Amino acid sequence: MEHLEKKVDELSTTNDIELKCKILQEINHLVLTEYMIKLKDVCVYPIEIEVYYYDETSFVDGYVHKNELQKNRFGKLYFHRKSKNKEGRFLLYRGGVDICLSNSDSFYLSILIRGIRINNYLTICSKPNDVARYLLGDFSDIQTRISELEELICLVRSVNDPRQNNLIINTQRYGLTPNKYPDFYNYNLRTLTEFGARFPYNAYKDKEKIVISYFKQRNKAVKEEEVIELLGYSSQNVLTQTQYYE
Repeated sequence: MEHLEKKVDELSTTNDIELKCKILQEINHLVLTEYMIKLKDVCVYPIEIEVYYYDETSFVDGYVHKNELQKNRFGKLYFHRKSKNKEGRFLLYRGGVDICLSNSDSFYLSILIRGIRINNYLTICSKPNDVARYLLGDFSDIQTRISELEELICLVRSVNDPRQNNLIINTQRYGLTPNKYPDFYNYNLRTLTEFGARFPYNAYKDKEKIVISYFKQRNKAVKEEEVIELLGYSSQNVLTQTQYYE
């Protein structure tokens, strides 16, 4: 865990927002290539995540819940609540689950898990609420189950992680209101892997927008076959919004 914690500590070394965003992307990359969630005999590999970070002095991201469970609980889960305290009611039908990465009471930092693979990559959950409900399991007393899970340090290093060789893409976080906090809306703080035509079972939201974002960040002319490789089809929308050549 030392590598990831050191990267988290880097956030406090700068007040430059662009540099902080770069560090947050690096944190996302580490989670998608070197870490997993371990719950007894179940290994959960995140494949799509979004990072949410709030520092009152240098990174005032209004999209962050600012729940107390997003502070100073490194490696523990946070199930979304209706309020900002841990006693709040869990949002059973529309709430998700985060991994808290804050190691201080001075800032909020957690990663929303949008998509996962389970155990030997046999099962996929591709919606935040589905991920949360899978981790909770079939329990009649949901609040007790949440309390039990949130006490565990469940983020651990993975071994021989097959995700390491996959393409990693950063793009904008999904489902946020653009004009609410426009600066933070535009930052590429959503990161995903297992993206492309060879992973047709992954139902990522805004697939063409993801591809456009990837090519623009790459800042290199795009071939049509590259678009087909990622989407499984050619897209005039993607080609017209990127530097395209035959």
